[in-house]
Amino acid sequence: MESSLKERAVKDIRKTAQKHINIATDLLSAYAISGCDTVAVYFGIGKGTVIKMLNTGKSIRL
Repeated sequence: MESSLKERAVKDIRKTAQKHINIATDLLSAYAISGCDTVAVYFGIGKGTVIKMLNTGKSIRL
């Protein structure tokens, strides 16, 4: 598949899913903690921080 516009990038969703398979089950919780409210950013818990934590093997599931 190719983009009709030169400045757009096309991503292979299957490769993306395989790349992030280890954190996929935690993404909804990660969004709730870091992204659906701006207060989290004030406490240093932004999306980047949570994704880095998940990529190190830590989990936020109960």
